[in-house]
Amino acid sequence: MELFPIRIAFPRALLVLALLRATASSALSPDPRLLPLVPPGSQLVAGMRAPLGQGQPDSFLLITHNNAVDLEDFFAITGSDPSRIIHQVIFTGSEDNSGNLTEHSILVSGQFDHSKLFRSANSNSIQYRGISVLPFSALGRAKNASNDLRWFTLTGSDIAVFGTVATVKQELDRYLANTKSDVSLIRTLGRLRSDDDTWCLLSLPAPSAGIRDVLGMLNPRLAESLEEGSSFLFGIRTRRKVEFEYEIDGSSNSSAETVSNSLAKSLTGSNAKTSSLLPRRGGDENQSHIYGVVKVSKSRYEAWLIEVSARSHNRSSADPN
Repeated sequence: MELFPIRIAFPRALLVLALLRATASSALSPDPRLLPLVPPGSQLVAGMRAPLGQGQPDSFLLITHNNAVDLEDFFAITGSDPSRIIHQVIFTGSEDNSGNLTEHSILVSGQFDHSKLFRSANSNSIQYRGISVLPFSALGRAKNASNDLRWFTLTGSDIAVFGTVATVKQELDRYLANTKSDVSLIRTLGRLRSDDDTWCLLSLPAPSAGIRDVLGMLNPRLAESLEEGSSFLFGIRTRRKVEFEYEIDGSSNSSAETVSNSLAKSLTGSNAKTSSLLPRRGGDENQSHIYGVVKVSKSRYEAWLIEVSARSHNRSSADPN
């Protein structure tokens, strides 16, 4: 399973509920109720919060196709709940023995009517360690959607879990054991700002050709940087301008800086002066972290999204499989 860039716009009805129920604060760090559920070693962890105002640009994430299908089906499953409120969503992806991102889930914080949702499913629930679970096959009709059985469940009325059976079992086990968040994940995400609207951590040693192609849509040199165990971390927030914050873990300082400069130029177009690059070294002297913040106008950001979406569409058309 490959990655693909996605623009996410919440359904209007969902946005209205978020506006009515959310607090006035726009500074939302990753939900501390969701992060402990993320299985350690996940190669993809990405998150977004529900928009708190209209007129915001679309959200941008790098997720798997199955993650996108999970989100689409989640909206369908919970659509009968008029009290539904979405605060934050976290996407996870893990590799199988063949190195493909076939394990996946979404974790959603908000408000849900447990009895109504399970009653609407005609009592087709099963039990896993005392927790009621609803099994679903793919509901969406998106191309290449996974037909694997997935589980949907609620832990109380404020957390929804939906994904492949193996991943959901891990997440429910962590919930029942009251397990703390993975230390390395918290440390890495702690290098981002606490009020990013979307964020993504990708750590894929020797990524597949398909994943390199997708990263190449963002920037050709970025795909090269994820060799030899490197990682790519980014967060996006919207103020008067859109701020794209990122960290590239490169095999060398010079290669990471080259990728950083190239990515900044891709985001800004011809006006690369709007970027600010701050080198940061990790604890390992043999490895370098390049940190950068690129500030662009909302119109330029939207233009960049269109460029990336066009490349993604062209690639999908050329390679339907």
